[in-house]
Amino acid sequence: MKNERRGIDTPMNTTSIPGVFSRYNNEKYTRFQTWLNTRHGQTVYALFRKFSEMYRNAGHARCGANLIGNRIRWEMSVGEYVGFKVSNDFLPMLARQMVIDQPDYGEFFTFHDEATKKALEAVAVGDSDTSI
Repeated sequence: MKNERRGIDTPMNTTSIPGVFSRYNNEKYTRFQTWLNTRHGQTVYALFRKFSEMYRNAGHARCGANLIGNRIRWEMSVGEYVGFKVSNDFLPMLARQMVIDQPDYGEFFTFHDEATKKALEAVAVGDSDTSI
């Protein structure tokens, strides 16, 4: 019988980070995903999607996550979402999550790192080995 190496299946060694998140380490990606699955995270993400869609539907071809984040902050200071907060650390991650959920937003958001740009290009040309 061959001696096979077996690993212990834990979230640490089984979590696969999507290509658009490759600039982040596993800890930060996991922290974002954990927050995103909370009521607060879901509310902020819903607002992020809503305002991104509004901005694009108004005729804008490009947008930065900070613009949408500042609109969310405005709503959180005067509207029905008073008390919610959004971290600057998570704004670009919200844009990346939206690109995963709605790939047609890959050209809409501005990403500054090469790893994300390469992941988006690979998906655009149909490279099946690369996931967004």
